[in-house]
Amino acid sequence: MGALVKVRLVGGIQAQQKERGEDWIRNDRLIAVAAHSQTLAAIKSLSDLRPAQLDQLREFFRQYIKLEGNQFQPLENCGAMQAISLAEAGIKKFKKSK
Repeated sequence: MGALVKVRLVGGIQAQQKERGEDWIRNDRLIAVAAHSQTLAAIKSLSDLRPAQLDQLREFFRQYIKLEGNQFQPLENCGAMQAISLAEAGIKKFKKSK
């Protein structure tokens, strides 16, 4: 069971990930907020987040991947427009793999 929520991309964390015995691969993370949320309405970009929130997101991804025995290394943040480009590139790559 799942839920479908309309979101607004506000940025991304460009990153790389390494599985045991493998090379580093790009594994970026997109950051979005619920589009119809009144609580999150003011968040339009990563700069609208408190610095600690972004640090917590990076650490969440590090620990989540670590639990799987892998490594996660954030490289840099990107804005909403670049996050949209990353999403579009991912969609194209997925369609080619089908």
